[in-house]
Amino acid sequence: MTTTIDFSEMQAFVAVVTDGSFTAATERLETDKAGVSRTVW
Repeated sequence: MTTTIDFSEMQAFVAVVTDGSFTAATERLETDKAGVSRTVW
């Protein structure tokens, strides 16, 4: 089974890991927490 990931999904994942929280990642990405959470999940 192969799963693909697009650039925006990877960007959200990296932001959460790098920034250490969903809240900080949403501020960096200028988006809402629910959207980042859905993308990373």
